[in-house]
Amino acid sequence: MIKKNNLMPADPYVNGRSPRNAEQALRDSEERLRIAMESAGLGTWDCNLLTQEVSGDERTCKIIGLSAGCVPFSLFLLAIHPEDRKKANACLADALSSSGGELHHLEVRVVHTNGEVHWVAIDGKVRFEGQGRERRPARCIGTVREITEAKASDVDADFSAG
Repeated sequence: MIKKNNLMPADPYVNGRSPRNAEQALRDSEERLRIAMESAGLGTWDCNLLTQEVSGDERTCKIIGLSAGCVPFSLFLLAIHPEDRKKANACLADALSSSGGELHHLEVRVVHTNGEVHWVAIDGKVRFEGQGRERRPARCIGTVREITEAKASDVDADFSAG
């Protein structure tokens, strides 16, 4: 007889689903998420604050203008337009000093290696580890999307109104 504990339910049918059906439900959920991300033009990124490395999916790398894989956080920051770095650093400082769980939003320009400038919207949350005096920021995770066309429309609308 299998004992019920906090790690594993005694009943292999969790929420009325067999393990096989639960695996299929997870695959279906992941597929819906992929479709939603693609439809919204969102890329995902993950910054390990302990190793100072940033990784992103293929879409993130294309939006930011960096090569795929892990890059040093300093290289990621260098992709931000020089005039927007102060704003980016302030947002990061605010996020790192937060209690955690809040979504932080930033709109900045990035400069691709070919010199093209693109507007991006970056959203993310900081994850902390440890308790009490040992608590420290460990990761930032979030999304990024290209907003260059929307910014151009805003400028055109402001120009027409003025």
